[in-house]
Amino acid sequence: MKNILILFLLSLIVPLGCAKSNPEKGIQSVIFENVRAMESENLECFMDTIHEHCPHYNSTKDFATQMFKDYDLKCEINDIKVVEKSDHEAKVLVVQVTRRLAGLPYNDNKTTGIHTLKKINGTWKIYHTEIVNIEYLKPGSF
Repeated sequence: MKNILILFLLSLIVPLGCAKSNPEKGIQSVIFENVRAMESENLECFMDTIHEHCPHYNSTKDFATQMFKDYDLKCEINDIKVVEKSDHEAKVLVVQVTRRLAGLPYNDNKTTGIHTLKKINGTWKIYHTEIVNIEYLKPGSF
């Protein structure tokens, strides 16, 4: 369950579109789109950022469905860097702040993680997320 939450939290980081002139921007855009979909609670768009062969695909979908029912969250990407890249896989270091706007009690946090993205049909998708650090925030901080 912790891995699913981590994948969900880190997958909250993704922009739309792919900048063809800068491959790193295209990779990063998946992270920003994921965040936009999470904030708008659009399950279809959210899951479109997740690789369909991800080992936790179905549990991520179930968890996201429940999160959208229970919380209204705001996410901010403080830092994003492509740290490794090949033709078919990339690793992206992300620092993200997630805060509860409404819903059940939630521990606002600053999470550092590494997303592993893989290409499927020429499109980058989040395949795995490793949480490096979680810092729980005091209300009103950051």
